[in-house]
Amino acid sequence: MAKICFKNIWQKFREFIKKSITSIQEFSNKKKFESDFKKSVGVIAILSLVCIVMQMIAQNGINILGYLSPIIRSPILLVLNFIPYFLVMLFLYAIFNRVWISFLITDLILTIALFVNHYKVVLRSETFKFTDIILVQEALNITQNYSFSLSFKMLLVALIGIVALVMTILIVKNKKGEYLKRFIAFTLSIVLMVTSFLGIYLNKQFYDSIPILAGDFNEVEIMSHKGFIYSFLTGIKRIEYKKPEGYTEEKQKNIMSKYEDVSSDYKPDIIAVMSESFFDIEQCEKIEFYPGMEPFDNFKKLKEEAMWGDMIVAGFGGGTVATEFEFLTGTNLSLIDGSLPNAYDTFIKKSVYSLPQVLKSQGYDTLAIHPGNKWFYNRESAYAKLGFDDFISIEDIKKPVEQVNYYTADSVTSKLIIDNYKNHIENSKNPYFSFTVTIQNHGPYDPNKTYEDKRYVRPDGMSNEFYNSVNNYVEGMQDSDEFIGDIMEYINSVDRPTYFVFFGDHLPYFDNQIYNEYLGYDVSCSTEESLIKKYKVPYLICANDAAKKHMKENGMELKNGEQPLISANFLSAKLVDYMGASVPKFYQFLNDVSKKINVIAPTYYFEDGKFTSQLSEEGKKLLNDYEMIQYKNINEYKKENGK
Repeated sequence: MAKICFKNIWQKFREFIKKSITSIQEFSNKKKFESDFKKSVGVIAILSLVCIVMQMIAQNGINILGYLSPIIRSPILLVLNFIPYFLVMLFLYAIFNRVWISFLITDLILTIALFVNHYKVVLRSETFKFTDIILVQEALNITQNYSFSLSFKMLLVALIGIVALVMTILIVKNKKGEYLKRFIAFTLSIVLMVTSFLGIYLNKQFYDSIPILAGDFNEVEIMSHKGFIYSFLTGIKRIEYKKPEGYTEEKQKNIMSKYEDVSSDYKPDIIAVMSESFFDIEQCEKIEFYPGMEPFDNFKKLKEEAMWGDMIVAGFGGGTVATEFEFLTGTNLSLIDGSLPNAYDTFIKKSVYSLPQVLKSQGYDTLAIHPGNKWFYNRESAYAKLGFDDFISIEDIKKPVEQVNYYTADSVTSKLIIDNYKNHIENSKNPYFSFTVTIQNHGPYDPNKTYEDKRYVRPDGMSNEFYNSVNNYVEGMQDSDEFIGDIMEYINSVDRPTYFVFFGDHLPYFDNQIYNEYLGYDVSCSTEESLIKKYKVPYLICANDAAKKHMKENGMELKNGEQPLISANFLSAKLVDYMGASVPKFYQFLNDVSKKINVIAPTYYFEDGKFTSQLSEEGKKLLNDYEMIQYKNINEYKKENGK
């Protein structure tokens, strides 16, 4: 009986499919029109508008006001987003003589780009940029640990593209021949693509001049108002380190002429650690920990005898390489390229001026440690050019390696640091510098279960998934705090003066709802305060007992206590100044810059301790001087030093 029933259902299903195909064929035969060149161009224009609708929905969802308000305010935005789609499809049509093929290729590329942009906004609150293509290997490596859900608006985007493609196939029949017209279209489309790209889409000044409804500081809102394709194309440029305005070798020498290198026989050891996603979550207004479950005992205790504060970094939920580049080189990445590309791949092509290079010239042995893959961010090549003698990565660690949250545990990393420092003390009399990038607390944070005990009180209305993610992150912060305790316990046991610098690379990635609603930490970028919060991480610099003793005996000041907000490029200068050892003139200059402009961010500054988007004339002059010096440090160090 069941077999007969199934057979009947199968027969009816086959009949339904057959009738559907017949109906489509009949519709196609009746409605299909032969499209000559002129009509094909008209269809391409309509399909270009379809592409604009797709990008609008991807960015704004079903929000008609979100579509129309920017266009009503600046109608030219419609034209600027229309032209790329139209010219690309015209070019493809001229080659294939098929409108549907030209739309298929365009639609496929656009849909992929819109999905990438959507998930980057969801995961990082950042837009998809051309420079991200360079990091595709790193991105795929990271995203394999994430789970993605298909949102309604992105499903609608894909559906619109499919429907438009099917309708084009069914209705439009292209006329054969017309070779001359297609050749003209081919030539004209290339000429217009090149001229418009060079003359309009690479004109960042023109892009910035178009008024928008959003705040000047939120790139996601800016793109949603100005349009995906226009914003994306404007960000395409040859990534190169251009000379600052007015740069000459003589000028940069004049800038540094008032400084002299300060030499000292005091050469203490330095242990530097950049901790993955380290963030003082106790700053969140709504988080309440269960008794005894606060995660920062060692960190808070160490702050009592350290120089400490907050610093602004380039990335949110990512961008580790930007923070370490700025710390190691004293270079501000946003002054080079506002799109914040992978600095190691892009700018470290030869030996550059850096903290490890300076220390090597003073007789230090230098070691980099990162318990992740050495190819990631091109670290293996970059670290050698930054002046590190050796680099220890996951490939060099004995297997199996203990992991937490998919990555090498902080307990493994602290042992690496301590064991290598022990080995150095036993085998070398040279001063020592090690720089470590931890990895345990890299996102995502498991939403399906909590690894350990619940550490904080669940806010009302918070889902299990959100709660588990935050709890697992807090557990990771507890591990990082134990990491701090282990390192300090060991370096206090050695009789060599040693300094410890510890800082976060960026905030952890959580959904904005977690930050804003459940943690009470506004990262919306809608206000100056929220913009600062989104990119603010803690740092501290402290001395071990042997260093304190040396400084006291030699009348040297320990500059402990809370410090004003800085950006990450100033941290190495803070470290050099804190130690009271040799101070190269670049770090003297950098400290002078930070006294006037203590924060340099992509869209704002802190001048004289106050938030501003425009510097004073004095500030502009100082910033230009800094740009010249950092250009020389990155591009001309090898020429001057022969390394």
